Amino acid sequence: MSSACTQDIFRVLRRESVALWAWVLAFLAGWLNGAGFLEFGQTLSHMTGMWRLFV
Repeated sequence: MSSACTQDIFRVLRRESVALWAWVLAFLAGWLNGAGFLEFGQTLSHMTGMWRLFV
C-alpha cells in the first residue's frame, strides 16, 4: 500500500471514531437521564459550562 492510501484510511477511521464516540456519549447521557441518575439540566450545564444557571 502506498503511504498516501494508508494516510487516507487512517484519516477516515479517525473521523468515524469521533462520530461514534459522540454517539456513545449522547446515548450514555440519555440512559443515565432515563434511569433518574442524571438530570438533563445537569448534563446541559456541564456541556455548556453554564452551571450557575442551575444552582
